[in-house]
Amino acid sequence: WIFADVKGLLKMLLRRNSVGEPETGLRQAGMPYVSYQLLESRDFELPATERAIEGVTFGDTFRLTGANLGGGNRWTLQDGTVTMPADQPIWAVLRWEALQPLDSPRKSSLVLRDEQGAVAAQADDLLAGDRFPDQLGWTAGERGSTYHVVELPPGLPPGHYTLSLRVYDEESGRVYPAQEAGLPESGEYVLATIAVELPLAPAAELQAQHALDTAAMPADFQVIGYDLPVASGAPGDSLPLVLTVRSPITPATDYAVQVDLLGQDGIVAASTVITPGAPTYPPSVWRAGESFRIPASLATDPSLPGGTYTLAASILAAGRAPVRVELASIEIGGRPRLLEAPPVALPAAARFGDSVRLVGVNAPETLIAEPGATVSVELVWQPLRSESRNLVRFAQLLDGGGALVAQQDTIPCSGECPATSWLDGEYLLDGVTLLMPDTLAAGDYRLITGWYDAETQVRLDAVDGDGVPLPENVVELPLRVSAGQ
Repeated sequence: WIFADVKGLLKMLLRRNSVGEPETGLRQAGMPYVSYQLLESRDFELPATERAIEGVTFGDTFRLTGANLGGGNRWTLQDGTVTMPADQPIWAVLRWEALQPLDSPRKSSLVLRDEQGAVAAQADDLLAGDRFPDQLGWTAGERGSTYHVVELPPGLPPGHYTLSLRVYDEESGRVYPAQEAGLPESGEYVLATIAVELPLAPAAELQAQHALDTAAMPADFQVIGYDLPVASGAPGDSLPLVLTVRSPITPATDYAVQVDLLGQDGIVAASTVITPGAPTYPPSVWRAGESFRIPASLATDPSLPGGTYTLAASILAAGRAPVRVELASIEIGGRPRLLEAPPVALPAAARFGDSVRLVGVNAPETLIAEPGATVSVELVWQPLRSESRNLVRFAQLLDGGGALVAQQDTIPCSGECPATSWLDGEYLLDGVTLLMPDTLAAGDYRLITGWYDAETQVRLDAVDGDGVPLPENVVELPLRVSAGQ
């Protein structure tokens, strides 16, 4: 039956009625199997909490028509919020309708995000119709259901999270924009708010990438270790720090943790203060033996000078002296900043949201393109503010009929100028190189450019120098590309 459960229905029903994650990799008589430890009280009938959904589509592929979801079998649903323990899985049943014939399945992704937008858990599944695997695709108007389990990671701190849904093509990576009636396009559709409570039982002691000496820390609250995948970055980057905290005995007060980035002179270059579990489950309500992984991402300023810094954490409590521990040495390497307006051969004027404007292009007025060769120009941009999003610049060569001939999507400056590193008012010299197809036909071509958010795949709104919206949120560059002439 394992092999017949191609859509994960049995997996979902078993998981919502079991204790802990299943044991995998087991074999009997050469046959693989999965073992679930079922609860004494179990119910394999789905609750009557399904809701109809209207007006939600994902590009030109699917319409979402309904959803039923919960947290294991210990959860409540009120006003669109699922409240559940941290050691139970999220399960979901989604109802779909294909908007057009599709010759192959797409994939769906359920993404759980914390209040800062960081991904806390994710489950990607095949978006297959009810006739799968006999038929791989969908017919126009065909309806089907998919079944999903999102495992929450051990040590997930209590708090409010959002569960979002996206649809994408696995081969190309294209995300189909989510469109809800009356709202702007987005890369994801928010299914529900998830209120995560304390686990049913305190988690076993978690293992961190780097262990810390806890001898000088309070007996009832300790930072026992941390994870830091990289110990270097550029100005404007966020250091992806995760702290592992534990309460060996019941905490007597609400502790906080301050994370600092210190220069060689001891001056604080970046800082953040976190109260784990606050405001609903601060440390004072934890039980003895509670362990959590606390995201403590530390954003640096885009103007931060390059050099060696020290990352440190301090345990804070009212009326007590801070307990500080050094975590790691951090190398910050900055790119050269261009703060004076550079010369521009071909001026242009376009603004993309409130993020960046196009100043012009460094290139001849006419570019000659040849089959199999490359065409290169330099775009001059000016950021209008510091950015927290991962923005991608795209450039496209179009023929006279508007068909795409060549394309480049990239972080500007060959990856050296991510949006998170921008300084308000600086200038970016962004090289574009497009490879011409071997079948390039003679004629004139147009070169356009724009921006989109890598996370949502939604383009930034574009306006010209007079503030008039630009069609398709792109600007045509003031030059001519000619082939075969």
